[in-house]
Amino acid sequence: MSSTPTQTTPRAPSTPARPAPDARRLPRHDEQGFALMTSFLVLLISVVVVTGALQLASHTSQRSGLNRNQSAAVNAAEAGVEAALSKLSDGTCPGTAFPETPLPDQNLPTESYIIQAPVSCTVNGPAVILATGYVPNATSPVAKTTMVAHINRSLGAPTSGGVGGYDFPNVLYTDTTLGTSASPALISVFGNGGTTPSITANGGAYIGTGGTPAQLSGPVSSWGPLTLNASQIGGAVVGTDVTLAGATVQGAVAAVGNLNLDTVTINGTATYGGSYSHSGSITVTGGPPSSATTIQPLRRPFPAFTNNSATIGTTLGVGSAVTSCPGSPTTWTAPFYDIAANCPVRYTPGTYSSTAANKNTVIIAQGSLTVDVPPTAVGGQLYVITTGGGTLTINGSGSTLPVFAFTDGTLNLSGSIVGQFAGHAITTTAGAATLTFTPPATPVPNFAFPAGYSPPNLGTAGVPGAFLSTVSFEYQCAGAVATPC
Repeated sequence: MSSTPTQTTPRAPSTPARPAPDARRLPRHDEQGFALMTSFLVLLISVVVVTGALQLASHTSQRSGLNRNQSAAVNAAEAGVEAALSKLSDGTCPGTAFPETPLPDQNLPTESYIIQAPVSCTVNGPAVILATGYVPNATSPVAKTTMVAHINRSLGAPTSGGVGGYDFPNVLYTDTTLGTSASPALISVFGNGGTTPSITANGGAYIGTGGTPAQLSGPVSSWGPLTLNASQIGGAVVGTDVTLAGATVQGAVAAVGNLNLDTVTINGTATYGGSYSHSGSITVTGGPPSSATTIQPLRRPFPAFTNNSATIGTTLGVGSAVTSCPGSPTTWTAPFYDIAANCPVRYTPGTYSSTAANKNTVIIAQGSLTVDVPPTAVGGQLYVITTGGGTLTINGSGSTLPVFAFTDGTLNLSGSIVGQFAGHAITTTAGAATLTFTPPATPVPNFAFPAGYSPPNLGTAGVPGAFLSTVSFEYQCAGAVATPC
């Protein structure tokens, strides 16, 4: 059997399979566009940020210059008011404005002031004065502020007629200190019938505590350290070093030296000549506290008293004095006592002051004395004067009987008292005192300026000098009272 050979068809060489394309490696046109847009947005944001930063820097620089000019104008206005106070201390009333005065030894920006003619003025009496501060000058000002000062000027002669008379313009006046740092005076003072209950201390004044804050309805001036814990102060506060806590002040605050504020609102300016420290919430409508030439505290000479029973008896309508020592304690039944040293240590009200209508009572003593004010009063006034040092204590009862109290020693006050009070030093160690300022209807004679003191002449020969007893401040912008402009 034969076999047929098998033919084998040759196979074509195989081609290796190509891998499928990787979609992740292919460029996409939408991602290219997104990247371009992102780059553009980043560039745009950078331009906006840089432009805003440049504008902010320019605005901040302009604002800083504006604030600097405003502060300089305020400083110039305050300097003008101080110069005006000096000019008006002679009791006169200028009829026209004073020439423009540039401030000397100043840094940029340059400043000047013009003292305007008074808005109102009474010779030897109250006045409302204005001074306008300019930067750089009144001809081409870029900033200006007008400061207004309300002042009371006391002639110095209502308590004793004739040359050398002395007045008491304050509700409280002390030749040395009011309270102490260890034992502050716990007082509140109020006006009565339009009176301004100002306080003047020729030494330091320490008033109120955190637990017993004072309420003061008038200005306070201390030629010495001034520490106030108060809820309300109704006028300017001026001292050498001023510490003020918890108060709303209706007026300027000025420290010749250091200023320390703790949670206060000042409706006016705040200036200091030394350092400034603060804590709590501080609001000053006249702008941030600034280092500037400050208002000087008021300072009054302590009066000399001459005991002339005949003159006092006639002037106050109390007749002749009882001079015999009635013993201690005693009740007063006569209208006039003039007692030597080491006699009574306490007077309590008797029949005379509490029942006699519209009659004055006068007690003059040497050394220490305690007087209890009658709980009721039907008129008249109680006058208490002590000399020779010692302590005069006045215990109030809440009655409306006005009391005029003066001592060349220490005056200690307690309770609620109506009247006017002056002492070499004043304390409230017997308890808190509430005082309502009522000057005596008939001033006490025989008070005079101390020997050797020459008050400024008011333009009339032989007339004693004027004193600024009350000063308060505000600002005007375009004729309206406002914060500094």
